[in-house]
Amino acid sequence: MIRIMIVDDHQIVREGLKMILELEDDIAVKGIATSGLEALEMAGKCNPDIVFMDIKMSGVSGIEATRLLCNKFPGIKVIMLTVYNDTSYIMQAIQAGAKAYVLKNAGRKELIEIIRKVQRGDQILDPALTEKLFDRFRDDSVADTSSSKPILTKRELEVLAGLVSGWNDKQIGDNLHISTHTARTHIKHIYKKLGVSSRSQAAVMALKLGLVESR
Repeated sequence: MIRIMIVDDHQIVREGLKMILELEDDIAVKGIATSGLEALEMAGKCNPDIVFMDIKMSGVSGIEATRLLCNKFPGIKVIMLTVYNDTSYIMQAIQAGAKAYVLKNAGRKELIEIIRKVQRGDQILDPALTEKLFDRFRDDSVADTSSSKPILTKRELEVLAGLVSGWNDKQIGDNLHISTHTARTHIKHIYKKLGVSSRSQAAVMALKLGLVESR
């Protein structure tokens, strides 16, 4: 039995994907998360073999969630399932550890085949994106996006998402159930890792690096 976790902030996507996957006798959906942070919390409980991960979600991005998930649970295989065919997202997803990058217009049979291939150890790129990716690699002016990307802890990402949302120190503490002092300590660590000195700079850098998504 292939255990699946679905991570997407759109209910219709979550429910539709669960319905078509569970038509297969050898596939079971063991967990459904609505955000990257929820996926990180749930992964240890439902122990999935494969995670379907959206890219654009409120708070922590799917790409950063993939990076953290693959670091914490190296046995999990992530399939990015998205509407975005931008080559920068493809490259960031691969660098984060994703085993497949698939567009949401893929058919049911195609998705099932991808699941089984990824479970066997294959790496999959949607055929519609292959030419675009090769064109990107041919461009010598493309910079390596992985070298300057800082690694933040799960809690730091939660605090950073709060900064992007415009929360003050007390609001961050209240929403995350930590003290204001602890929130400020996390903010200092975030500033150091991002190389910034203000809340606005931290928010801009977070969005630029794709660590969180704007709300």
